[in-house]
This record gives sequence, structure tokens and C-alpha cells, in this order.
Amino acid sequence: MWTLIYPLDRSQDSTAILQADSTTQGFLPPRVTTVQKNAIATPAAGLMVFDTDLARPCFYSGSAWVT
Repeated sequence: MWTLIYPLDRSQDSTAILQADSTTQGFLPPRVTTVQKNAIATPAAGLMVFDTDLARPCFYSGSAWVT
């Protein structure tokens, strides 16, 4: 279940489909191993995961994973 609460003094950016504002928490993307990341069938361009083997975020460029 997802719960997004926007502070009363802030509004969502009109170009964003998702916006989470916080001064005390961060965004935690899905954590996967390199094998799991490479097993994602037809990843969408822009897909983001955190590769736990590489210990860094990875983005899919549309043709390859970029770290």
C-alpha cells in the first residue's frame, strides 16, 4: 500500500506524475542483484533500480543498463 501526503504549504509539480516531499526521508528504489536486474524482461527506458551487487543506482537507457 502506498500513502503519499503532501504538506499543506506545497503542491505537486504539474509535470510530475509522482512527487513525494520530505525533509527527513528519502526515496528507496527497488533493490535487486545484478542477475535480477538483467533478468527484467524488456525494461522501459528510464527504469531505475538499485543494484545491490554494484552498490549503486542503475537506469535503463532504452538499450542498456547505465550505472
